[in-house]
Amino acid sequence: MSRVKEVYNYFKRRRKIVKEFRPCYAKSEGRIVFLGSPDYNNLGDQAIAYAMCEYVRKQFPSIPYLEFDQNQIFTDFQNVSKNISRNDIILLVGGGNLGDRYLDQRLLRNITVLLFPQNQIIIFPQTIDYSRSIKGFLCRRKNSKLFSKHSNLVMFAREKVSYEKMKRYFRRNTVYLAPDIVFSLGKRTSDHIKRSDKILFCFRKDREKRIKKKDVTRLKSIFKGYKTEDVDTVTNHAILPVAMEKELLQIWENISSAKLVLTDRLHCMIFCAITDTPCIVFSNSNHKIKSSYEWISSLPYIAYCENVENAKKVYEEINSGSFADMNQDFSVLSQSLKTSFKYVKKEQTSL
Repeated sequence: MSRVKEVYNYFKRRRKIVKEFRPCYAKSEGRIVFLGSPDYNNLGDQAIAYAMCEYVRKQFPSIPYLEFDQNQIFTDFQNVSKNISRNDIILLVGGGNLGDRYLDQRLLRNITVLLFPQNQIIIFPQTIDYSRSIKGFLCRRKNSKLFSKHSNLVMFAREKVSYEKMKRYFRRNTVYLAPDIVFSLGKRTSDHIKRSDKILFCFRKDREKRIKKKDVTRLKSIFKGYKTEDVDTVTNHAILPVAMEKELLQIWENISSAKLVLTDRLHCMIFCAITDTPCIVFSNSNHKIKSSYEWISSLPYIAYCENVENAKKVYEEINSGSFADMNQDFSVLSQSLKTSFKYVKKEQTSL
């Protein structure tokens, strides 16, 4: 799809959603509403949605939880909006889409902030990535202006570079730092999965890639003698909500069975971390991998590598290890949710 058509569809969808908006005047006791869970084929984004649901339900088991996927919002926003009361806390998906690259996620986030000014809104840990262009500058300025008008918007950055940028760009909003929410799943290992001698290659093929095809070929020559397999965290088929957990278990089991994984995908690195799988990770086109790696740099089996020529040496220095609990790193996220519920209860009693 051309960029012009993408932009045209963006504004067409925006007009449709605003037109369909139906405010809900009914009162609720305060629920958690997740708007915009992914309905596409990226297992990294699917893992984020899965982890968000697991985390919230574990932290707040007695609070009702609703979820509307991206397609529901774009095709039936009238029904979605009339089911959200002002007492509900809205969660927006984390990931790496806070910028000017991904129009669907940008539209969903901006429409939510615009149309629900009285609700508590929490954006789960994100990487900020506005391009160094006129388009990127204008998008950032527009988002800053829109977000600043929402007094109850809380934003989480998933690494320090994004944290500093968010504080600078969104000065009127509350910004915190927390790891990618997939880390909150904890260890995902299975006793029946045995390590094989295969090496998995999981490299991007999209506009975020920095490792070129010739680099992957070079890596395969460096590790010749091993059985290799090309995998990806983006499937060639749509992932329905009912199949999400099955798809994630499959990729985790495949990664768990590998002797080593080489990747430039953030969530492949995270999947290796939570399955105790040796991994060499390379950077992509922005800062998210290098910055996110800081959360787990102490793990002896995950190594960051700048140059493909150093991969064999890096591999020789990798040691076995086990994923450590990161609950403490999510304490500020848990506290933010608790504070939001206290605010909602206070508002209810004052009405």
